[in-house]
Amino acid sequence: MLQVSGLSKNFKLNNGNYVNVLNNLSFNLPNKGLVFILGKSGCGKTTLLNILETLLEPSEGEIFFNGIKYSDLKKEKLVEFRKNKIGILFQSINLINSVSVYENLKIVCDIKNIDYKLIDQYLSKFNLTYLKNKNVDVISGGERQRVAFIRSILNSPDILFCDEPTGAIDDFNSLLLMNELREFSKNKLVIIVTHNENLINFDNDYIIRLKDGKIIQTLNFEKDFENSKSEFEEKNKKKSKNSFLNIISKLLLTKNKLKNILYSVSLSLSLIFFSLSFSLYFGIKDLKDTLPFSFLNYNKFEVCEVNRSSIENSPISVVKKERPDYSLLRNNLFNFVELKIEPSLDYFINGEKDIRFENHKLKDVLIETYYLENEETIFVNDLFEEMFLNEFNETSLYKSIDIKFTQKFKYGNFINDIYKEVEEDFVYEKSLYITKVVKEFKYMSYPTIFIPYELIKEELINQSTENINREFIQNYSWYEILMNANNDSEITSYSYNIWTSNVSDTLKMYYLIDELGSESILEISSNPYMISSSFLEITNILTIGLIIFSILSLVTTITLLIFVIFSIYLSFKKNIAILKTLGIENKKITNIFLYSILKITGINILVSSFISIFLELVLNKILYQNININDIFSVLFLNNPLNTISFIAIVLFIALLIILTTILTVQRSNFVDVAKELKEE
Repeated sequence: MLQVSGLSKNFKLNNGNYVNVLNNLSFNLPNKGLVFILGKSGCGKTTLLNILETLLEPSEGEIFFNGIKYSDLKKEKLVEFRKNKIGILFQSINLINSVSVYENLKIVCDIKNIDYKLIDQYLSKFNLTYLKNKNVDVISGGERQRVAFIRSILNSPDILFCDEPTGAIDDFNSLLLMNELREFSKNKLVIIVTHNENLINFDNDYIIRLKDGKIIQTLNFEKDFENSKSEFEEKNKKKSKNSFLNIISKLLLTKNKLKNILYSVSLSLSLIFFSLSFSLYFGIKDLKDTLPFSFLNYNKFEVCEVNRSSIENSPISVVKKERPDYSLLRNNLFNFVELKIEPSLDYFINGEKDIRFENHKLKDVLIETYYLENEETIFVNDLFEEMFLNEFNETSLYKSIDIKFTQKFKYGNFINDIYKEVEEDFVYEKSLYITKVVKEFKYMSYPTIFIPYELIKEELINQSTENINREFIQNYSWYEILMNANNDSEITSYSYNIWTSNVSDTLKMYYLIDELGSESILEISSNPYMISSSFLEITNILTIGLIIFSILSLVTTITLLIFVIFSIYLSFKKNIAILKTLGIENKKITNIFLYSILKITGINILVSSFISIFLELVLNKILYQNININDIFSVLFLNNPLNTISFIAIVLFIALLIILTTILTVQRSNFVDVAKELKEE
């Protein structure tokens, strides 16, 4: 039995005053039968119906159904009550457009835990099987109303509420629908709000007539009500599969294509930039200790002694560099396993150069020494091969290069207390064969010929200084002149060369370069390390810029996501209201949006990951081909596992942020005014 006691409803106006729509209504309704609520527009019929449907709360009074007090039902219990006990048939039908008849009914089955087989049974019963796979927005009004009727009775509710059920269909379909409602009312309670009194059997139907929010007439209420409690039919009950998530998600995705495409493009670009920037960051991190090894002379270091003196009353200090004493080097580098320490020969090889290949003079070529004993061959870098040898369509190996460099030297000393200076030319001239082309990192590089250090040293030892020896009556070689020179003499190049013999010592020297402060007496330099550090520093600045851009892009995407979700939510409010009348919980509405957004997000993350990996591989290949650098982009899942874990953690954080954003935005669905959204026009 449905019992209404002292029911009133007030609405607050914009000016702060209240208007009374229902005034102290009391009546009892049986567990089965047809009840009509009549009255003119504005008398409170729909408001009363919405309160009985649990879609509105009364201002005063109580409602009981078979001993269950409406006001005692908490939110979750109220949703459960609406889902299992109540069916609603609207004048404007309120099916979910753009999905099929079957999918509309399938949504009800999922929400109300009903077996799908009932769909076919009801469609067959009402001769609507031919509509099963048609979208509801392409079938006639009468057909849609009968589908809506099936939807409202699928779970055999104890009470079926109908608000002007025939108002939007023709007389023929109205007659069909009323016959079906009368048939259903033989076992269940059917409450109909209508203007059309032609639908009523005044001898048998229960009638409540309203005027100005009050009951002015009741008919047939003197009959005894059947008080037996109506039980919900369990035979067709099943566990929900939540497949309606797919149906509604598909609707959200297809009906909001432009918004979803906008979000997808923004998210994909953000993730690609994000992936590339962090991949570059991790790649640079991994290259810090390995990039210098891409040079032939990665283990060659120049060491000089630095003397600083300040100028009185000036912030400027004078820095003087000179070749350090050998003992000073050994004392400061005692913890290294094995070092080859030799005087620098740069003074001699940086004189006037004449380098020829097949009688063609080669310009702008750099000469460097590397440590290799007893070899009369040279190496060249690949840039040298590209710029010169390829020009003559020659292969590099075992081709002869004519090398000549001349250095003019002025030697001064005292003879009988008289200081004299003598000029002497050091000339090195040989034809040497190329036995190796070295692939080097091509940033800030020059075409280079690498000559074994021992080859130049041997020439310095064997070649005497004739003019100097004759003038000063001595027998010095160029090497002796070099070794006996003052440490601040130009011939020393103000430095020693050091070669490390193992990777561990090489890395120690790199760390030492960074650790030696401005007050250190020694200065260590390495051309490969300097070039690598310069490149990595510039790239790191670029990476930081990309990361900042990626973060801003992600923030923009999250903001866009809020806009997209809120926009979709606004356009979907009516469907949310429909789902709420079917008894769906708020958390499931949130899940629908979350499922849809995560579907888009998941697809975009996968697509963006594949695009990012592809771009990283392509960029790595291009960079290797052009500047001989390996894996500057640390490709995910292929390189350092720690980098992969870090990136996955960041992506999961982004996904969590998207989930939280979606949930917080969709929480507004809890406040959808169902009665207002479904108010008949």
